[in-house]
Amino acid sequence: MSCNQKYSGIVKGFLMVSLVAFSLIYVGSISNRNQAPKNTISFEEALNRLQSNRVREINLKNNQINLLDSENEKYSLNISEGQKIELLKRGNSLNVAMTFSDEPTPPLVYLFQILFWLFFISPPIIVVLLLIIIKKMDARS
Repeated sequence: MSCNQKYSGIVKGFLMVSLVAFSLIYVGSISNRNQAPKNTISFEEALNRLQSNRVREINLKNNQINLLDSENEKYSLNISEGQKIELLKRGNSLNVAMTFSDEPTPPLVYLFQILFWLFFISPPIIVVLLLIIIKKMDARS
């Protein structure tokens, strides 16, 4: 076994281990992304909190409704458009403070998202290309 074959085997092993580690990290990030935040409540619970006067402010930010209660606890709602309108009407009838902050996302955020995905996708491509180069070098020697 020549020195080149020995090192190419080591490099192949390292690349395969890094590819497996990268795929495990990716699968782990997908499973964490699908979990709901701690303070997410249902539509019915939001209505109950409004009726019991525990909510002091309704915040509509970037099409997401957040309730702020009397203890400064923030609750998010994942509800439909019709339910959002109903909740805002009920809050208006109960004289709950409402704030609207529909801020557009700055273009720099989109740039960083694109760069993140490019750096996220490039390591597996680099690993595959290095494996192809090593295979070609082994075939020549």
